[in-house]
Amino acid sequence: TFDLCATGVEPTALSAVDPQDIFIVRLSDCADVPQVLLTDAARLMPGEGKAGLAAMLEVLRCSGFRGPVSVKVFSPRLLNMEPRDIAKAAMAAAEPFLKASGKADKPGQV
Repeated sequence: TFDLCATGVEPTALSAVDPQDIFIVRLSDCADVPQVLLTDAARLMPGEGKAGLAAMLEVLRCSGFRGPVSVKVFSPRLLNMEPRDIAKAAMAAAEPFLKASGKADKPGQV
């Protein structure tokens, strides 16, 4: 999701992709900085940026994608956190998007 935002791809473009060709969706939000400044360090927890995650997940849901979803964040602020705390924060950040997509009852799936 970060990569789509960083390259300027609109969420609706996902509807052109066969859901069978999508193996995993990695949720990460995108910092609101100029595109040329976007690096992996600009990957934010879901809901913290401008990626349009809800729209992306809705397009994927409507296309029939039912595969796995993970959170992929390289934020430097996570470096001093315990792994368990990072996992809890990632799940808490992803949960609203999973609920909105109708799949909160199946963690890890859209």
